[in-house]
Amino acid sequence: MQDEHAAGGRLTYWERLALTWSLAWRGVVIGAAIGSLVGALLGFAGVMLGIPRESTSILIRVLVVLVGCLFITPAIVLPMMLRKRFRSFHLEVRRTG
Repeated sequence: MQDEHAAGGRLTYWERLALTWSLAWRGVVIGAAIGSLVGALLGFAGVMLGIPRESTSILIRVLVVLVGCLFITPAIVLPMMLRKRFRSFHLEVRRTG
């Protein structure tokens, strides 16, 4: 393991672990909440349109994953992570050029 504060501004193992855990639980909690809502709405729409449940089940799963990857993570989870202040560091975006 590395020292408490890694040299050269690099994150220690424990800081990387804290960052990973923070990203994971936010993604799971927010993704589950929004994914459940989207899945319920799509399932209800499928029932109302008379589409067989077997057909909508796969479509709903694919759409919920796409919503998570294309909307939830970039629009909700990542901005939350950029605002988060960890004990000894925070994330920062710097544009180059």
